[in-house]
Amino acid sequence: MIILASTSDNVVVALSVAVPVDVHATWVDTVTATGAITPGRKNTAIVAAGPSTAAPSPASGAQRNVKTLHIRNKHAATSTEVQVLHTDGVNQELLYDVVLAPGKALQMTDQGGFLVL
Repeated sequence: MIILASTSDNVVVALSVAVPVDVHATWVDTVTATGAITPGRKNTAIVAAGPSTAAPSPASGAQRNVKTLHIRNKHAATSTEVQVLHTDGVNQELLYDVVLAPGKALQMTDQGGFLVL
């Protein structure tokens, strides 16, 4: 599980090579004042090298619990380094770093951590 606790926190996926990569993230937001729980998700098609937001910041007054993150290298012939990073708007920390071969996927779940498939 990855907690996004402020409106500056987010999860970023960075690629070393411009290859088509699909990213799917799911989360649950909890509103601090009321305890209301709201699920959410985002699909991102990345085609360029560099960073892309996979799980955006929660709204003010909420915390986001990122439950799953799925990243798949769709390219037929090219590997790419994939970095999963957490940022709080100032500091950026590397959570996981792997080279994904063509057709391979990186999966993060709140129950199982990171796994290459």
